[in-house]
Order: sequence, then structure tokens, then C-alpha cells
Amino acid sequence: MATQDLERVRYVTTNFNYLQGLAMMPVGVIFLAFAAIEVGWLPVPGWGSIVGLGLALVLAWTAHQYYNRTFGRVVSESCIPRNPNWGAIIGVWTLGLGLMIGALLLDTWLNPPVILFGLTTAALTFAYYWPRRSFAAHYLAIAGVIALISLFPLVGGSIDNPVFRPSILSFVIMGLLFVVGGLFDHILLARTLKPIPEANNDQPI
Repeated sequence: MATQDLERVRYVTTNFNYLQGLAMMPVGVIFLAFAAIEVGWLPVPGWGSIVGLGLALVLAWTAHQYYNRTFGRVVSESCIPRNPNWGAIIGVWTLGLGLMIGALLLDTWLNPPVILFGLTTAALTFAYYWPRRSFAAHYLAIAGVIALISLFPLVGGSIDNPVFRPSILSFVIMGLLFVVGGLFDHILLARTLKPIPEANNDQPI
């Protein structure tokens, strides 16, 4: 097996739980649906949004079970450290979430000529892509598209148009990130790992 193939297998098995794109995509669809509801393109009662979110979570859980049945479970020490640095992990996620929320608030309060939430999300997506650049080029493309969406008001997209309200574009951007990123993550995983026999579906990878 070529060195590049071995590196791809190592990357996929190490990140197996994070590459389950079919589990991400239902959540992304819900984000896009929320945007359509806010604009008025999708007339859904308030309880419908709650039902839709619940359905998305059920579908995500079902997809996770599908991956475990089809490809097994990752239990290698390289994938699950004995003493993970939870403080660092929580700190990174908290910082990213805080930056996104802060950018969204600035968009709402200052009404700038660009979408700060989108530019922040694009930067964070690029930061996610960089250490995975050998096998996750799709996140570079997603970051670029998000950045272009965020700059669109500068080239004729009216910020007063409801479609370009930060609260709506935040749903669009997150939906794009989850749906497109999830799709290509799934393709990468499915092309790298072979399904295991049904009788051995609890076999660790």
C-alpha cells in the first residue's frame, strides 16, 4: 500500500468519530430550514421547528449507529487517549463558539457592510482544515465559499435584504458547513474503510 494510502487510513481511523458525515448532514439541513423559515420561504408553525430539530437529532443518532454497524468501532489507543486533555479541548471549543457569538452580536449591533459572523466562521473552518490539509481540502473550499458569502454585500448584496440579515446568514453558513462538510467527510470515510462482515459488526478498527 502506498504511503499516501497508509496516511489516509491512519487519518480516517484516528478521526473516525468526527468523519461520520451522515450524522452531521441532518443538523445542517435543519439550519438551512431555519433560514428558510426566517425569510418566509418555508411556512412552518413554531412547534414544527422543534419537531424538525428532534427528527434531525434522531437521524444523526441513527447515522452514528449505521457507521458502527458497517465499519466497526474505533478503540485504538491512538484514537482514544487514556488521559485526554479535556481542559484544552473544552477551551478550544469555548473560544471558537465565543468568537462566533461575538461576531454575530457585532453584526446585529453595528450592521457592518460585511458579515462578521461568516468571516469568523470561515477563519475557524480554515483553522480546522489546516492540520488536516492532506485529506480535508473540502474544508478549504467551504471556508472560501463562506468568506465570499460574507463579502457579498460589498458587491451588490443589500444588507437590508432579509436574506442577508446576520441571523439568517448564520443559519445558511452553518447549514452549508454541516451539509457539504458532512457529505465529503462521509465520502472520504467510505472510500477508505471497507464494510466489515455483519457477523463481526462489533469488531474494533
